[in-house]
Amino acid sequence: MALQLEPMTSQRLFGSRGYAYDANSNRTQLTADSVTTPLVYAPGSNRLDSVGASPVQLDANGNTLYGRLFFFDLSEYSILNGSKKAVALLLVGFI
Repeated sequence: MALQLEPMTSQRLFGSRGYAYDANSNRTQLTADSVTTPLVYAPGSNRLDSVGASPVQLDANGNTLYGRLFFFDLSEYSILNGSKKAVALLLVGFI
């Protein structure tokens, strides 16, 4: 018998949050303070592809290398060494 998760909601210091799940128990939607963000998975897998408009980059072991404006530095043993906030650059071309 497959376990079916019910939508989860909570009210905490950071505000109201709720989640929706697919048949594999992956979170497919985050609702935080009335703002809904889709969580999209790669077709045929359980690997997170994007959170809203932000892509998620994973390594071969499934570790997150980039997601939601942060870069993650991992050791050769998949241990988190640190993280850095991404900086947006505006590139303008001149002819």
